Amino acid sequence: MKIEKRTEKAKDLREDKIVPGVIYGKGIESTPIQVSEVDFISMFRQYGHTMTFDIKIGRKKHIVYIKDLQRDKIKYNQVLHFDLQKVSETDTITADIPVHVINDEKIKQRGQIVQLYIDSLETEYPVGKGISRFDVSVEGLELDDSLYVKDIELPEGFILHEDLEETLLSVSYPTIMAEETDEEEVDPSEVEAINQSADDEDEE
Repeated sequence: MKIEKRTEKAKDLREDKIVPGVIYGKGIESTPIQVSEVDFISMFRQYGHTMTFDIKIGRKKHIVYIKDLQRDKIKYNQVLHFDLQKVSETDTITADIPVHVINDEKIKQRGQIVQLYIDSLETEYPVGKGISRFDVSVEGLELDDSLYVKDIELPEGFILHEDLEETLLSVSYPTIMAEETDEEEVDPSEVEAINQSADDEDEE
């Protein structure tokens, strides 16, 4: 991937469909960089925020991951700036890894849903071992069944920085809000008493 040192102003680069950024970390001074918009999109789709990869700046090779992004507030898909953090092979990374539910077809067929309470998990893992997401299978779960953070199957070397007893997800029916009505409910016994009172008045 062609990443170059940046010499022009960020605004001028964006007009030419080039994304400005910066690289920093162990053994490197904070250095402005740039990459074409096409290459950046490919890079982010492949590695996201959680996976490390190799880049070259000039003749030097670096192991990095995408630490942060700045997006346009209106055009959210447009990246204004990115940060790469350099790491070494012996480092560990701490990042929020998304949770993705799989094998929920039968649950949907029963008219039920999977309620996900935690959509990402703070995880520590070795450089080079990153994953894009945790795939959590709900196959075989029935109504009111739950899975907990401790039920996540972790790759070797991964450590969760979360409460392991926290509920991760559960199976339930969709919640339907009852429509409110302005009509007050009337006790049948009160109706009977009113009718009886009217009959007594007629007899008099």
